[in-house]
Amino acid sequence: MEKEKTATTGNQLKPDIEVMHPGVMIKNELIKRGITQKQFAIATHFTPSVLNEVFNGKRPLSVETALLIGAALRINPDIWIKQQTLYDKARLARDPQFQDRLALIKSRSTTLK
Repeated sequence: MEKEKTATTGNQLKPDIEVMHPGVMIKNELIKRGITQKQFAIATHFTPSVLNEVFNGKRPLSVETALLIGAALRINPDIWIKQQTLYDKARLARDPQFQDRLALIKSRSTTLK
């Protein structure tokens, strides 16, 4: 799963525009620079399997990892951190169990002051 779809309207999450996993963005940057995942893993001291999972959207990009990758590529990691948040929101917008829980909390929140 490398892309999710979402849009926000007020408090509603509506899945309908594509949101790319930040790992895919980083993988594309490495390809553009001609850097292999193995070379990058060696340079950054990440295991190749961890990088591969992040680059293929199978593992979330943590803030710590984003900071380290940003330092290695000399790119401000904020774009990836924000992109991970958008990706996570899109994933949750498609999760029926989460949506049920969210609806329940919203229905009960009218009693909170």
